[in-house]
Amino acid sequence: MASGPDVVIEVSDDGPGMTDDDKQHAFDRFWRAPTSRAGAGTGLGLPIVRRLVEGAGGTVSLGDRDGQSGLRVTVRLPRDAR
Repeated sequence: MASGPDVVIEVSDDGPGMTDDDKQHAFDRFWRAPTSRAGAGTGLGLPIVRRLVEGAGGTVSLGDRDGQSGLRVTVRLPRDAR
């Protein structure tokens, strides 16, 4: 297998983003930000992503889009994940 730098996947949107407090809870199962509770969803998407990524030896983090509204999700996986 090839080894080397991690594989990095970034996904971002142009929605309202998340507060720092929201980001602290975003990976909790069934948790939904107060601003998104009226919409569809169960609060399982990010917890599932985290479980899969960590199971492959990687990490997932949440951040802001540079100077814009929205959320950035960064997945980092080792190139030689088994």
